[in-house]
Parts: sequence; structure tokens; C-alpha cells
Amino acid sequence: MAYKTLVLDLDGTLTNSEKKISKKTKSAIMNIQDMGIRVILASGRSDYGMKHIANELELAKYKNYMISFNGARIRDLYNDELLYEQNIDPSLYPEIFKLWKEYNVNILTYNKEVNTMYTGDEKDIYAIIDAQINNYIPLVELKDFEKELDFPVAKFLFMQDPIKLEWVEKDMQKRMGNKLDIYRSESCFLEVMPKGVNKGNALARLAKLVNLDPNEMIACGDSFNDISMIKFAGLGVAMEEAVDELKAAADYITKSNDDDGVVDVIEKFIINDI
Repeated sequence: MAYKTLVLDLDGTLTNSEKKISKKTKSAIMNIQDMGIRVILASGRSDYGMKHIANELELAKYKNYMISFNGARIRDLYNDELLYEQNIDPSLYPEIFKLWKEYNVNILTYNKEVNTMYTGDEKDIYAIIDAQINNYIPLVELKDFEKELDFPVAKFLFMQDPIKLEWVEKDMQKRMGNKLDIYRSESCFLEVMPKGVNKGNALARLAKLVNLDPNEMIACGDSFNDISMIKFAGLGVAMEEAVDELKAAADYITKSNDDDGVVDVIEKFIINDI
């Protein structure tokens, strides 16, 4: 099989532990773009949190795409055009907020119009970490989160220590899983998404929009929110340090993100097949 599209998660996959792209990985990606291979970024991050990486890899120049908010946004980088957008139904907010308070976790969301992150507790370590991950996006605490939220929401993030959040995930799926998609992107981050929104469905939508063959796709990831994506692609790849659930769904397990696992995939499945 000649693979023509490489889909990459960011944190724990494309970027190393310092949230940077190594010189070796960048060089390999630039090389395959010159060869005509399409490169698509797919992340739970906001557009703002992804754009600098897309710029570093010159994805717009090569007419590539970016999937943000776990699939709630699809952007054509060459034309800087939003191809798809889905937000959470505001009628679900009261139930979401009720559970947020019941679980006693922190909550966070993003306003894409002003590139700002809003949270219930700006001093919460997990909120600070997510702001850093999203290219140090401004983090603002809303004193009355429910009343002050007046913009479309692509996703909410519940944050807490991993042990508690594992229970919260299961409980919330039982109570709201018929109305929302609920899954973790990191052990301490629980993504609360519009129903049917995930990276796999976003890839399927993009494939139809721009005529991409799923069988010619390689998708690489490391966490729970990457499972739908690697199942959709012709070749699903898990990073060495990926969660066990993702590894079980993968066709191939590559090296770690700190050991240029993406380069291993490129050399083994793209370069050697051309």
C-alpha cells in the first residue's frame, strides 16, 4: 500500500516532552511534503494552540489541513478557511454545569473569537498546564462561569487528578453519554464534546470533502482521544508510550515521541514504499 496522507496528533506524538518538534522529525515531515505526501494535524488543542506548529511545518504552503478541538473544527490552512464547525448545544449547559459542581473538578473552555481560555479556577495547576500546551493562550477566571459564558463552545474540559477523573469519565458517560461524547485526551483532562465529534469522524468528513482515500492514510497518536482516528485510517499507529487502549487498537507501535517515533513511521511506511 502506498500511503499518501500522514495524520498526526500533537502532544505525545509529533512533539517531544518539551512540546517541541525535533529537528529530525521536522526534516522528515518537510521532506515528505516535498514529495507530495499530505500532512494533517489532529489535536484536542484550540486553533490558536496549533497554529504555530502548522506554521513551523509550512502546512499552508503545501495545501494541508488542521483538525482542532478533537474534531469540532476542520480548517483548510492554504485558504485559511473553516470547512467544518460544531458546538455543544447550549440547552445541555445546565446539566453539564450541574455535574461539574457535583464532581468538584475544575472546568475550562475556549473562546476562539478572542483566543482566550476561560476557567472556573485560574490557579488550578491543570488549567495552567493546558494554557501552556495551547501556546500560552491567555487564561481568564470567570467568577460566575454559568452566567458569564456567552459564546459558542466547541468543548468543555473537566480537570482533576487522574485517579478521580477516571471515575468521573465513567460516571458522566453513563449519565450524559447519549447526548455528548466524553473521553480523556490526557489522564488529567476529560473532554466533553458535541455528540459524534471525535478525530475519526472529522477525518471521515475531511476525506469526503477533499477526496482522500482512508486506506491511504496513516494516523499516529498516543491517547484515548486518538483511538477513533487510528481506527479510521488505513494504518493506525500508536506511540511507544501510548495508553494501553490505543495500543490494542493500533496496527503498529512505533518508538516514543522523544525518540522520533514519527520518523520511524515515515521511513518504514512512506519512504520505503515510494
